[in-house]
Amino acid sequence: MTIPAAYRLPLVVALCALAYAPTLRLPLISDDWLQIALAREYGSMSGWPALALDPLYRCRATSLILVSWIDRLFGVSAFAYNAASLALHIAASLLVLAAGSWRRIGWRVSAPAAAFFAIHEAHQEAVMWSSALPDLLAFLFVAASFLAFAQWTETSRRAWLVASYAAFALALLSKESAAVAPALLLIPAFAAGIPARRFWVLAPAFALSAVYAWLSVSGAAANQHYTDGTFSFSAPFAWTMLNSFVRLLWIWGLVAAGVLVFARRSGAMVLFASAWALAGLLPYSFLTYMDRVPSRHLYLASAGLAIVVGAAFAALDHRRLALTLATLAILHNCGYLWFRKFGQFAARAEPTEQLIDRVRRTSGPVWVRCFPFNDGIAVHAVAIATGASDRLRFGSEPPEGPFEEFCVRGRF
Repeated sequence: MTIPAAYRLPLVVALCALAYAPTLRLPLISDDWLQIALAREYGSMSGWPALALDPLYRCRATSLILVSWIDRLFGVSAFAYNAASLALHIAASLLVLAAGSWRRIGWRVSAPAAAFFAIHEAHQEAVMWSSALPDLLAFLFVAASFLAFAQWTETSRRAWLVASYAAFALALLSKESAAVAPALLLIPAFAAGIPARRFWVLAPAFALSAVYAWLSVSGAAANQHYTDGTFSFSAPFAWTMLNSFVRLLWIWGLVAAGVLVFARRSGAMVLFASAWALAGLLPYSFLTYMDRVPSRHLYLASAGLAIVVGAAFAALDHRRLALTLATLAILHNCGYLWFRKFGQFAARAEPTEQLIDRVRRTSGPVWVRCFPFNDGIAVHAVAIATGASDRLRFGSEPPEGPFEEFCVRGRF
């Protein structure tokens, strides 16, 4: 099945909006308040020297600068932050569509792949939670670097190579997972069959990734992700990768694989897409708090799944069957987002929303007796929303004098 050229771009944009526009109504959620506080500290040019010395947040520089701009233009507006995430998701989906410019993929595959990526529910956290902006930005720059390098392998124009490296540098300033980009660049290099003597062009990328990794490890003592148990080289990464890969395939990846096996097509495409997905999962397979990669971290790997789905739709010659499967995919993914995930994200915002409301309605101290997030989230949320964080009191014992008690129980 082929999607006409005139319909590809508007279809992808419309599907992004169809799936994720309801998230525009979501309030700010827990870590969003911390992200705004960090953006106010590091996001302006005066804060960049301090940002460069922070071993954790210098790897998220692009998102902090973007949040700083949004904060200055729109203030504390949940709609503005959610709109920015949706706009970046649209841009990312259009980059998946643009993969069709590389003849190894082609428009017949990239158009349905981008349509699926636009509605895919598995990576929903990256789009629905403003704190996941680093994942969106890392994907944008990694994908741009990949596509530019693919164009270089076919044209040998130096401008494409420069563009690829520029995008890679921005990717490294977006999130640590971008360090896998040089490995992804090997895909178009091998696919194009470029001579071994030309592989030297990738040496700077691998060297930069190595230096980037060394800086990350050398700053481990000041990086909370190493010290709080979030990340460990001793984690069971092989099981986490396998578990995450199987979960990523469920259910549309398996359906697509079945179609491709039946049609006896696109073996090379599946190999490429699987390599992409596994590379995207690898950096997060060293997490210790889950035995699978969280939703927001699936964003890069999801593009590999989308290519498999796109190849399956391209292989379907039966138009009615293709339209039926497309309809089912839209209903499944969008329905899951609308009727399950939207409510869950709204519930995750409730504790901070309630606390802010309580502080606004009182004039004295507020004893935060039970709160589902760490105390820092409460402080940042109240400070940014009301400027009255000095009235918060924490601890197991009530404060002296008159006070208001605040408690939120349950899982969020």
